[in-house]
Amino acid sequence: MSNMNDDYDAYLQQVAGAMTGHVQKKEEDQKKQEKFEKKEKKIIDSGRPTRKMIPRYILSQENTPEDEGDGPADKTTPPEIFSVRFSPDSEYMAAGYANGVVKVFLSASGKEKVAINAGGREHMPITCLRWRPHGNMRQTKHVVCSINAVGTVQHWHVMSGKLLYEVNEPDNQLYCMDYAGDATQFAVAGRKREVHVYDENTKDIKCNLRDGDDLNTVGHSLRIWSVKYHPRENNILISGGWDQTVQIWDQRLGRSVRSIYGPMICGDSVDISDDGQTLLTGSFRGTDQLQLWDFASGKLIQNIPWRNPDLSVKEKEGCTLYCAQFSKDSSSGLIAAGGGANSPAEACVFDRKSNYASLGLLSGMSKCCYSLDFSPDSSMVCVCVCI
Repeated sequence: MSNMNDDYDAYLQQVAGAMTGHVQKKEEDQKKQEKFEKKEKKIIDSGRPTRKMIPRYILSQENTPEDEGDGPADKTTPPEIFSVRFSPDSEYMAAGYANGVVKVFLSASGKEKVAINAGGREHMPITCLRWRPHGNMRQTKHVVCSINAVGTVQHWHVMSGKLLYEVNEPDNQLYCMDYAGDATQFAVAGRKREVHVYDENTKDIKCNLRDGDDLNTVGHSLRIWSVKYHPRENNILISGGWDQTVQIWDQRLGRSVRSIYGPMICGDSVDISDDGQTLLTGSFRGTDQLQLWDFASGKLIQNIPWRNPDLSVKEKEGCTLYCAQFSKDSSSGLIAAGGGANSPAEACVFDRKSNYASLGLLSGMSKCCYSLDFSPDSSMVCVCVCI
């Protein structure tokens, strides 16, 4: 009988021990959950997105080829990237470097396809890149166009790495360019405060856009940093610059027909939605930097907060922007933007269909994000950073 009692007591002790262990584990799990929730609340209260983008691959700047020309190559500091762009078929991705090199990579793997010294012996920085659209079946495919700060426009054939042709504006510094959707013309702009439109076939200037009607708009008064074609109308272009205006140009009239005052444009940060109804601007300032405008009226639609809008003004100050872009799907459903200078260097993606919720954040960069680009199918976004 005593053995049965001993066994029963042992069983009770075992059950009690198991229950105690279960309670302790439950308490530990609860503490972990509370700690996690507290951490998440702290992140949310800080106004920063709670999700981060995960890179498919990272392309190092350190393996850029040695500079050609006079003087030794600087191998100590990786050159910054000022412009990135996917090809029209998403097969390639081009990057323009501060040392004048244009590198083209395979989008699927990140493998380098070709490296081109587009900066010449002076190693002039590549300020902007655009791929020629595949609009004409008779035109050569996979042609990337680069511009630089000494007014040179170059068209390169990616498959061979050969220079197809070159246009020079020796008295100008070029900062931005864009192609019409049908590849019949392209536009460049920069220091001269006017937009030059070129015929793609002849490479002659088709139109100079410099003034307004002197009543409602006078054109740009300072340097131009972004230019875009309207997606549905080749005669209409949009530009933005240092003068805190966005100008809407009509080639048929040869002037600006409307302007928006407010956006401080310092990079490739003006875009228009695929339906042509909404303008996006990214300004170089800490608040109200990401904005949507009605194209027809020029009225502000919405400020997209970079930080939690419930925070104080000082706490919700975000990234000063150099670049901003709609995704290239028919709904223009995503917005990507990035920058940094006198603010944290960051890049962020927002979902228009979810009340502009942040889908991802890149932060902790040592220098600015100067450029980014969605692939044509909007499945990828390329962000150039210095980490």
